[in-house]
Amino acid sequence: MENKKLRQISADYTRVKRVFGPEQVEAAVEADKQREQAEKGRKRPRRSLDRGGR
Repeated sequence: MENKKLRQISADYTRVKRVFGPEQVEAAVEADKQREQAEKGRKRPRRSLDRGGR
């Protein structure tokens, strides 16, 4: 069942590339990957400097 869903997603991706053009789709995918990486960098938990009164 999962394989069937993945094949459908792949077919949809191919359609999107055909409609919008492969360069535009690849640029959009790369931009989103970079946005996700930037978000990950901002969401990293900061270490607390308070060590419990040592």
